[in-house]
Amino acid sequence: MLYQKEIIINCEMDQAVGLLNDEHRLKQWQDDFVSLQCLTGKFNQTGAMYIFNYQFYGRNMEVRSTVIENNLPTDYSAKLILQGMEMESVMAICELPNNKIKWTVQIKFIPKSFIFKILSVIKPSTFMTITNNSLESFKSLLEDN
Repeated sequence: MLYQKEIIINCEMDQAVGLLNDEHRLKQWQDDFVSLQCLTGKFNQTGAMYIFNYQFYGRNMEVRSTVIENNLPTDYSAKLILQGMEMESVMAICELPNNKIKWTVQIKFIPKSFIFKILSVIKPSTFMTITNNSLESFKSLLEDN
């Protein structure tokens, strides 16, 4: 399953990139975020590997992430592995007139377990809702400051 989401945010480019690269502020815009453990490298640098811990719908979920490339704001890509699912995430930020930016996220979900295969067919909105909530929280955090 592949989908793309875009959001327009009233802020400067450096504010958005700074927030994306600040591991200490993840909880402020990722509602389900619990903790982060860096395995190799520094947060969000190309080649870095880490474990995100989330609590989705009352269940603990460990997500192993590898930054494939970080050239923000032009492009960022990561591979994420969790129990029963793999994801490939690509994002970019472009500047718009009047002190605005457009953040584009493209996510490819690759279900590996039976339950995720079924969910991706009968209820794909579940995955999109999680992404949308994070984007909206990110926007609110930037626009409210």
